[in-house]
Amino acid sequence: MTTLLEPQTLRPPCQTPTPAASSLRGAIMESLSTEGECWLESLLVGCPHFTWNQVFLEVDRMSRAGEIALTCHGCGAYRVSMPGRSPLTSTSDSGPIPR
Repeated sequence: MTTLLEPQTLRPPCQTPTPAASSLRGAIMESLSTEGECWLESLLVGCPHFTWNQVFLEVDRMSRAGEIALTCHGCGAYRVSMPGRSPLTSTSDSGPIPR
């Protein structure tokens, strides 16, 4: 027998962030506030408790919400920065694209 959820328990996905998503968002924002910008791959390395999918989805959500900026540098390489920063302005992480 299939159990149906009551209408008040249904909500659109991502309407209420889970504690894990909140801490991932915090880790991303902390990294960007420290570094200014970084490669997406650096965020993945810096968030070892989260999967690639979790980091990618949170970066995508934050980018669409205007909380961060995502800049493509070709061949699947992306820079993540705070909105309004020009790409590659940080000297601390402007080395070659990670592979």
